[in-house]
Amino acid sequence: MIDVEENKYIFCIGLLLAAVGALAFVFLFSGTDFQIKAFQFKVDMVFKDWGKTEIFIPPFGKIRAATHKTPLKLVITLQNIDLEVLKNMLKDPITKQEVINLFVNEIYKGIKSIFYQSLFFAALGGAFTMVFLRSKNIYVYLRGAVIGIFTAAFLLLSTYCTYNPRSFLTPEYQGILKAAPWMIGMAEEALVKVDILEKQMEIIASNFYDMFEKIDEIEPLNSEDSSSIRILHISDIHNNPAAYQFIKKVISNFDVSFIIDTGDITDFGTSLETALVEEVEKLELPYIFVAGNHDSPEVIKTMSSLKNVIVLNGGGSVVKGIPIVGVADPSSKSSYMINSNDVQFESEIKKLKEFLKKEKFKPVIIAAHNPAVVEEFIGYAPVLLCGHNHSFSIDSEGGSVIINAGTSGAAGIRNLQTSRDIPYTVVLLHFEKDENESWVLRAADLLTINNINGVFTMTRKIINR
Repeated sequence: MIDVEENKYIFCIGLLLAAVGALAFVFLFSGTDFQIKAFQFKVDMVFKDWGKTEIFIPPFGKIRAATHKTPLKLVITLQNIDLEVLKNMLKDPITKQEVINLFVNEIYKGIKSIFYQSLFFAALGGAFTMVFLRSKNIYVYLRGAVIGIFTAAFLLLSTYCTYNPRSFLTPEYQGILKAAPWMIGMAEEALVKVDILEKQMEIIASNFYDMFEKIDEIEPLNSEDSSSIRILHISDIHNNPAAYQFIKKVISNFDVSFIIDTGDITDFGTSLETALVEEVEKLELPYIFVAGNHDSPEVIKTMSSLKNVIVLNGGGSVVKGIPIVGVADPSSKSSYMINSNDVQFESEIKKLKEFLKKEKFKPVIIAAHNPAVVEEFIGYAPVLLCGHNHSFSIDSEGGSVIINAGTSGAAGIRNLQTSRDIPYTVVLLHFEKDENESWVLRAADLLTINNINGVFTMTRKIINR
């Protein structure tokens, strides 16, 4: 009788160990990857947050929903986006229903893979825990494996039977994705507006040059003089594709020699946004870039790889005979959009001042994203360029002209979040050599388009010295 009781006790302990071991192995080793066109995902299961499915899209945040009634959480993580495949997808668009069907089919393949994988690891876990019983009977280990398989199968089938994907119609959002409910509708509206605006800007920009010639109050500077040069100052494009159409027309009609961009070419600095950044190469002009607080190491890396781009960060370069120095916003060193503190700004300013002193580099232009940074270099160069606050300005102080280009992309998606009309602005800088063969700024032309209504203004500021 004692032996029977002991056997029952050992059997119950073995059952419990096998079940625990099976679940432990499933949660530790059953994560799997699957690919849906350009998107690579990883699926994991964790013993936490009863009944939740969580979709993690770095760095934007998470989408969560209560989808099932079992004590596990499914975590789906977007790991990578193949930009080449994505470009091909965009060239050959498919219908919304085809996209849904594609995702459903691939997700079911992923689920099937997880199911068989989980059963395999559950069997291993169940058998492995039988070691604690110190049994030499092979059937004990086989029994542990079978118990493990049944435990995992029961958990997974219960999850499948109770799973309700419609729960994602009312999900929870974390991080930047908290904006998701209104961003979708806003993005659809933005696409329509961008298409209209691109057409309007092509017409307006092509007439800019002729209209300047006809305005009596503003005499055109001699663009054919070998001692003169035109530089286009842009800033804060914020992923707006319409900005590139505007810029292309300006550089072709105004005989621009090169471009200086004072940052925030993207919104979140993600690898997906770098596909838009590659439009810069199509401008086919030297492009000086100083990163802003919305850019990132990924963006800077992509910009550096473009053949016409010179990225400045605490150093200088001579372009078309004009010495230029630039410093990136400290926030661009991180993939997270965290505003830089005073200590970080002071550190970058100090490094740049040390560079100017050590290298004896005498710049004509110093460029930075934040106006607070360029203000620290008043008197160090005749021209200081910046952006950041989306508002054009031009001031003179201490022997320097300080120019803020505003936003060449009309603040991107932020333009749709405000009732205020934020215009597209670029600044055309006219440089000439003086009697000492030094470059001096003679005039700055502000070219402005007021968003959707297409109203434009042209203003020339003559620089007196």
